[in-house]
Formats: sequence, structure tokens, C-alpha cells
Amino acid sequence: MQGGILLFSLYYKAVFVISLMLLGIYVSAWHKHFDTKLTVIFTLIPISCLGYVFLDEAENLREVIMSYKMIYIAGCFLQYLLLIYILELCTIKVTKCIKLIAFVLWMGVYLSVLSIGYFPLYYKEISFEIVDGKGRILKEYGFMHTVFYVMLFSFLGIGVYAILYSYHKKKQISKFTLILMLIPYAFSVFAYIIGSGHNIDVELTPIGYMMLEIAFLLIAYRMVLYDIDDSVIESMIQKGETGLISFDYKFRYLGSNQTAKKIFPELLELTIDSPITESSPYGKRFFYWIQSFASGENNEFEYKYNGNNVNDEIIYAVTVSDLYDGKHNRGYIITLVDDTSKRKYMELLDDYNDKLVREVEAKAKDIELFLEEKKKAETELELAAHIQESVLPSATQIFPKREEFNLFAVMIPAREVGGDFYDFFMIDDNHLCMFIADVSGKGIPAALFMMTSKTTIANCARISCSPAQILTQANRAICATNKMDMFVTVWLGILDINTGKLVAANAGHEYPFVTRDGKFEVYKDEHGMAIGVLDDIQYKEYTLQLSPGDCIFAYTDGVAEAFNSKKELFGLDRISVALNSASKEKCKYIINNVRLSIDNFAKDEQQYDDITMLCMKYFGKS
Repeated sequence: MQGGILLFSLYYKAVFVISLMLLGIYVSAWHKHFDTKLTVIFTLIPISCLGYVFLDEAENLREVIMSYKMIYIAGCFLQYLLLIYILELCTIKVTKCIKLIAFVLWMGVYLSVLSIGYFPLYYKEISFEIVDGKGRILKEYGFMHTVFYVMLFSFLGIGVYAILYSYHKKKQISKFTLILMLIPYAFSVFAYIIGSGHNIDVELTPIGYMMLEIAFLLIAYRMVLYDIDDSVIESMIQKGETGLISFDYKFRYLGSNQTAKKIFPELLELTIDSPITESSPYGKRFFYWIQSFASGENNEFEYKYNGNNVNDEIIYAVTVSDLYDGKHNRGYIITLVDDTSKRKYMELLDDYNDKLVREVEAKAKDIELFLEEKKKAETELELAAHIQESVLPSATQIFPKREEFNLFAVMIPAREVGGDFYDFFMIDDNHLCMFIADVSGKGIPAALFMMTSKTTIANCARISCSPAQILTQANRAICATNKMDMFVTVWLGILDINTGKLVAANAGHEYPFVTRDGKFEVYKDEHGMAIGVLDDIQYKEYTLQLSPGDCIFAYTDGVAEAFNSKKELFGLDRISVALNSASKEKCKYIINNVRLSIDNFAKDEQQYDDITMLCMKYFGKS
């Protein structure tokens, strides 16, 4: 008899220790996407198992009652948590109101358990005696004990039905997970019923709880993979332009989001955990993409989707990458991003580049023929200077009746032709685009590159209202035809004349001057790399809020680097003085004042760099 008692005691303690170990495994494997209910379940089970240890070692009625109160923490609330988790796992929606009612009912049952020894709600009578060295508990059940059994069987029935229904009807739920859920769930409940309803010496419920913990560890491990929306960045999915499909390393289908199912309707018929094969068209495509990535051959592909309308073609950029769960590599994920506008724009840009190259080649031939006829360098430079001057706009001609702003610009070449340029025009009725640039090099090559760059930037500005995108697109176009390996620095701004908001971007150009409280100051904006160096640069933009009377002054490095006979540079401080001495005047007067200051400083010293300035003063809507 004593040996049996010792064995039972070791059994309860062993189950409690194992439950703690399983809790430790869960904590070490915890992932931010694990359901909160799992954490509560893993916490309740060791508490209940500890209650069984205390019950086995109880020596008086008070200790017995306290043990029951610990045991019933899991006995009551575990049933509630299990059913809610099963229903969510089976994608069966339950309203918050029903969840609250169920919780209140179980809370009522547990409060009746807490009343044991005080009120005859759960047990009418309970006594404890020691017979042959072993404690024996005599109980007479009360009304709430019957309520407990009714709720227990009800919750068990609903949970089992939900699992069996989902197993046969729902393809998007893993059958492996449902089986893992069903067996320990049913066993733990029936173990409690057998232990409570029969006069046996050992409780089987702790074993059922331990099985539940093991099952939930496996379920939690797999659920992170099944929930595709939690495996990637949430914002990408919400846009609806990105499709996501995941597979494990055995090419078994794990899940996909709604966009992927729209692109590949066959996914709706594909069962979770089923392997893909090459027998179907979509399976053959997935298999090829994954194998190409796994072999290191390629991980980027293109897929054209027509949907129901043949003329409404969508081009998706397909990328295959590793599927990570935290730091662990668990399989493959196929990402499909709508790339239609980019691809069509690149086609348009290619056509434009070809046309631009032909135009430049034609202009170059015209210049060459003209040079051969005249055979004089002076005439060549004079003609180029005339062409260059003709492509630079005049504010008085373009904006003769604009009262929302005042604008003026000037370019003074160091030679007959220069590499600096500027432009300004209305993108629409409310947006003014203006930019200033400095081409590397001098002479005819710089002038030709200047014409190409100016046209490219202006055309890109008519496609997009974002300075960052304009410079990014212009950079790609210029790099594609930059056979002379030249580059150009650019400052570009777009003004909303209704609000005074100025959005600008800087591609390696000089810092602009901006008025602050009526005084010009250098605005140190964020520089990007010059255009024409690398074709994959992504430029950034910033925003300035102009008030009526505010002014912005942009210039090329020839202004700050103008020098005198002592080789002293004109510098930013002298620019600031010249600007502030005329800050209340119109833009033409401001620029002429800076130009006069440079002339007085440099005297008759011949300058090596072009001097170009652009000034815009904002007045707002009258």
C-alpha cells in the first residue's frame, strides 16, 4: 500500500515538472505572432497540475479545499480558452458578446468553487479522512457541480463539432492541426470525467493537460507558417497590389493572401499541406520559380495576368525568397508585385530615348556640316551660344500675367557656350516647376549634354509631380544614353501656387538660399548623387512652406567660386550680403545685384566657370 501511495505521489510530481518544462519550451520558442490564449493556457496547466500535487499531499480538509480551488482554475477557464481558440482556428466567427457571456458563466462556476467550505453551491458536503495511510475525500455534489458538467459537455460538443466540420469542409485549414487539437482536447475532458465519476486512486486529467501542451507546441510552431499575413510586412498586403504564396522545403503549400488567389484562382482549390506537382500549369510554374531560386540560377521573373478582360493586362514582377520564422529558414515565399506602370513607363522611356538619340545625332550632324562649311571655330561657338541661349526660357515671355509669383534667371557662360542651364514652366494651372543645373565639362560637349539633360528633365517633370521621382527617372534616361560619361548636378523644385508649398530635391547641387523672416539664409538640404553617374539612384525630396513675400535663390558653383586677382573666392558670405541688401526687391533686381557684386569683386579677372542664377519670389493668390 505504501509503495502505491509513493508511486502516485511521484506521478503527480512528474507530471507537474513536465508541464513546467513544456511551459519553458513554449517561452523559449515564443513568437510575437503566437496567440495570447496559448500563453494563458500554458500558464494555467502547471497551476492545475500543482494543485493535484497539493491534493495528493493534503493532510486535512482545509488543504484539500485549497487544492481543489487551484485545480479548478484550469478546470473552468481552460475549457473557455480552448473552445475560443478552436473556433478561431476553424475560422468560425464568434461575437464579443457571446465570448463575454461564456466567460461570465465560467466565472460563476469558479466562484462557486471558491465558496467550497462556506456555501453548499458546488459541494453540499465535503469531508476528509485518512484510511490505511491514504487520504480519502467524501463529497456530496451541489447544484453548481451539475452546471459545471452541463457546460463542460456543451463546450466539448461544440469544440468537437467545429473540428470535425472544418476537417471535412474547409480546405484552407490544416487537417494535421485539427487532428492535433482533437485528440488531447477530448482526452483531457474525458479523463476528468472518469477521474471524478469513478472511485479510482489516480487522476488522469494531468496527463490530458500535458498532452494538450505538447499538441499546442506543435500547433503554435505550424500556425506561424499557415498565417501568411503574419509572415510578411502587414502594409504590403493591405495595399492589394502584392500577392504572396508560401511553401515549405518539401514544396508543400502553406498559404497565400487574397491577391495571390485572385491572380491564381487555382489556389482556392489547393489543400493546405499538399505538395505542388508539375502536372498542373500553375504547379509547373511555381515549381520552376522555386527550383530556379533554390539552384541560384535566378530569383526574379515576370508574369502577365489578364483576368477577365484580355485588354486589361497586368504585369507582375515575381520574386522568390526564403521564408523566415524569426531567425529560422522554413521554406520559400513567392512575392508578386504589380509592376505594370513601371514596365509601360520604361517602354515609353526607351522609345523616348531612341527618339532623343536620333534628334541629338541629327543636330550633331547639322552642326558638323555647318562647321565644315564655315571652317571657323569662332562661328561654331557663336552658333552654339545662340542655340543654347534660345533654349533657355524668359520669365517675362512665359508668365506675362502671373501675379502669384515673380521669377527671373540668367546664365553667363565662361566661354562662348557653357554647361549650365535652367528651366521653368507650369506643369498644370497650380504647379510651377523650376530647376537649375550644372553640367561637368565645358565647350561644345557640355553644351550638347546640357541640351539633352534639359530636355530629359523637362519631359520627366511633365509625367510626375514628385521632384524625387523626376530626378530618379531623368537619371535613368540620361545614364542609358550617356556615352560621353558626363554628369550634371540639379536642384529642382515644384511650387503649389495656391498654398505656397515648395517640394524640392537636390542631385549634388549647391545649397539654395531661402528667406527666413525676410532674411536670406543658406538652406542645407539633403544631397543626392549627381545625375548620370549611377542608374539606380533613388533621390529624396523635402518640403518648404513659403509665405507671401518669401523668396528662394538657386545658383551654380560658378557664383560662389568666382575669384579675383588674389585668387580669393566670392563665397557664400558675399552672396548672402548681396541677397539681403536687395531682399525686398523683385527677382531681376536681386540677381542683378548679385551679378554686380561679383563684377566689383572679380574686376576684370577672366572666370573659368559659368555663372547661373535663378530667383523666385512667392506672393500667393491675391
